[in-house]
Amino acid sequence: METAADRVSVLYVIGSSRGGTTRVGRTLGLMSGARFAGELRRLWGPSMQAGRRCGCGQPHDRCEIWSRLLVDGAPYLQPSPEHLARLQDRVAPVKRSWWRTRGLLRRDVPADRRTPEGRYIRVLTDLYAAFAHVSEARILVDSSKNLGDAALLIRAPTVEAYCVHVVRDPRGVLLTRRKLAGRSPARFRPIESIRTSVYWSLVHHSALAITRRYADGRSVRVRYESFADDPQRAIEGVARLVGTSPPSQELRRGEPVDVPLAHGPDGHGRTEATQLVLTRDDAWRRELNALDRFLATLVTYPLLRRFGYPTWRSERP
Repeated sequence: METAADRVSVLYVIGSSRGGTTRVGRTLGLMSGARFAGELRRLWGPSMQAGRRCGCGQPHDRCEIWSRLLVDGAPYLQPSPEHLARLQDRVAPVKRSWWRTRGLLRRDVPADRRTPEGRYIRVLTDLYAAFAHVSEARILVDSSKNLGDAALLIRAPTVEAYCVHVVRDPRGVLLTRRKLAGRSPARFRPIESIRTSVYWSLVHHSALAITRRYADGRSVRVRYESFADDPQRAIEGVARLVGTSPPSQELRRGEPVDVPLAHGPDGHGRTEATQLVLTRDDAWRRELNALDRFLATLVTYPLLRRFGYPTWRSERP
C-alpha cells in the first residue's frame, strides 16, 4: 500500500514566459534530493516529433533518463501521445491558461479518473513517479508554468504538490521578449507593450488565486530580482518549504553556479549549459523606450505595487 512517505514531492513552478522560471527551477534542482525535470508537460507535444532531443542534447533513445521512460506499456504514453496531447489541450491548454484556470478553481474539480481532468492528472502524476524513480529523486522541479496544471495538482492524490510562484518585473519581461523577437527595444511599440503587460497581469492574478488554494506551507513566491540578488536566501526558503537541505555549494550573486544537465523532454536540439551566472537584469531602465516603460507601468501598476516593484519615480525596488 502506498504511504505518504512513498509519494514524490513536486515543486511546480509558475510564472510568465521569459520570467526567469527556468533559471530558478534549475537552481532549485540543486537542493538535497531534488531533480530539475524541465517542462514535463511538453512530453505529449513537440518533444515527440521526429528529430527532437532531450534537454541534455541527446536523442531520447540515447538519454540516460528518457531511454528508460519511453518504453512500451508506460502508463503516461497510453493510449497514445497524440491522444494525450489532445486531452491536455482540452484540460490544461497553453493558450489562455489563465481563463481555463478560473473554471478549474471555481468548480473545485476532483481528481476523478472518470473525468477528463482526472485522467489527465493521473497521467501527469504517473510521469512524475516514473521520472522520480529513474532519476532517484525525492523532489521533482517542474518548470512547465502551466496554470491549469498547478490548479489541478492541488488535489492530486498521489503526489505532494508545492507551488513556486516566480515573479519578474514586467518591463524586464517586455524587453527580453522584444529582443528575442529581433525587434529594437528603442522603438515605441504600444500594442506589443499593452499585450505583454496584460498577459503578465492575467498570469500573475491567476497565480495568486492558485497559491491561495494551496494548503498552508505549500506555496511560496520568489521575486526573480531578489533571487538574483541573494540566491542563497531564496533557495533556503524553498528548501524549508519542502523539508530538505539547500545546495551544498553556497550561491552568490554574479558567481558561476554548477548545475547538472537538464533532462526536460524537449531540448529543442540544444545542449543546455551546466553553469549559470545569477545576476539582476535591469537593462529595461536604459534600453526600453520611455513610452513603452510608461505603458507597461500603467497596465501592471496594481501588481507592481503588490509585488514591491518600482513604479513612477523610484529607481530601485
